[in-house]
Amino acid sequence: MGSKALYWYNTSDNNWFNQNSWYTDSNHVTPAGSLPDASTNAYVLGTVKPFADLDTYSWVDPNAINVGTYGMSLSGTAKNVATNFQGSGTLSISGSITIKDPNPQ
Repeated sequence: MGSKALYWYNTSDNNWFNQNSWYTDSNHVTPAGSLPDASTNAYVLGTVKPFADLDTYSWVDPNAINVGTYGMSLSGTAKNVATNFQGSGTLSISGSITIKDPNPQ
């Protein structure tokens, strides 16, 4: 089974876990009604950088996250994140998060 694509788009709310910010198309017309999962390639669009509080919500590592040009912020305590990050935006991390290689050799 191949990876599906979901697009995060918002112009005011930066909550990664807000299902209303996820779309199945890059034109942000068709709501996804769900959050990214392990089979998802997630793409960040819009004019605000999404923030994921890994201590408050249940984080599921997407297959890949393209942070676009706006970037993304992660916060958490003793969390492991194993996903492929792509894009030219900045990935900001606070707390004790470890980014692990999702495809170790």
